[in-house]
Amino acid sequence: MTRNQDPSDLLARENDVFEQSFSLSKAADLAPPTTNLTIHSTWDEVLIRLFPGSSPITNINELTTLLVGFLAFKTKQQFPEGEAWVEKAWEGNFEGYDAFRDSIRVQLQGLGLIDVRQAGHGGEAWVLTPKGKIRCALVVGHRRTEAHSD
Repeated sequence: MTRNQDPSDLLARENDVFEQSFSLSKAADLAPPTTNLTIHSTWDEVLIRLFPGSSPITNINELTTLLVGFLAFKTKQQFPEGEAWVEKAWEGNFEGYDAFRDSIRVQLQGLGLIDVRQAGHGGEAWVLTPKGKIRCALVVGHRRTEAHSD
């Protein structure tokens, strides 16, 4: 890193791919489709899954629902036959979930895309920063198809 370089430049971003491994356990007496799952995603995909309408995540239950939904989606992509298990799964069925959630928070904060604020009863809220809102718009918004002079 050079002297004047922004440390966040060293972080993976946008379309950089990351992977995370989980051990899966029974959900409502249903065996998981596999005992070990490795998901692959980009940071943009995570950002859009968590903030589909750029709305803040206001409590831990909402965050958990969104992240487990993301993991369920990734599980079904790899193991379509595991849909019954996925429908019953919760964060406790993904060993490593807490570390996954924390790494996402640190990454998105480090990139300046979210602020984490205290919420009621010791919880936390994840809120897009102006930079995060622009990134979401760039990912899901329609881009110009040809050069325009304005």
